[in-house]
Amino acid sequence: MNRRSAGGFTLIELLVALLIFSVAIIGYAALNNRLALSQWSQQQRSLAQQAVQMMVERVKANPAARGCYPLLAEQRSASERLSSAEPLDCQAFGTRSSQAVAVTDMTDWLQLLAGRRQKIAGQPVALLPGAVGCIAELAVERRYQISVVWPTINGGGAAPGDCAPAGDDSQRYLSESAVIDFAELAQ
Repeated sequence: MNRRSAGGFTLIELLVALLIFSVAIIGYAALNNRLALSQWSQQQRSLAQQAVQMMVERVKANPAARGCYPLLAEQRSASERLSSAEPLDCQAFGTRSSQAVAVTDMTDWLQLLAGRRQKIAGQPVALLPGAVGCIAELAVERRYQISVVWPTINGGGAAPGDCAPAGDDSQRYLSESAVIDFAELAQ
């Protein structure tokens, strides 16, 4: 009887089949991992867009004190650098009540980004771990840029100079931002 006609597999054929199957499984795992990272990145970007849009709406709703928002953002940034918990304060724009609304808006936004507002099992959970929020005045009393910057493990680049989180310069960042132009809104 001929060996080939016996209908079985040789050891080498089994090893080759196992090798092909192993390569296919490794490829599937790598693709699945890449898909999960992409989905996580999209979820982070969506959360950042929501956080930016939330602050855009709050600034638009409080136009009398709109100049307070960049000042409050700068106070927060200085407070973080000095590791102090100074309360935010703005007395330069609007009425006392509109200033108080600006302080509350900024405090709520920063607490949301820092994770002090969401809790799971009693522990704070950051909306975007390591994220910072910034508001810059691009044109006096007219144009404002609201940004959220967060560290990432998937892609990214250098943090924008006007909104760089404190930390490692080799870290890669993603950012989302929006610009409000009050001159256009008035038309």
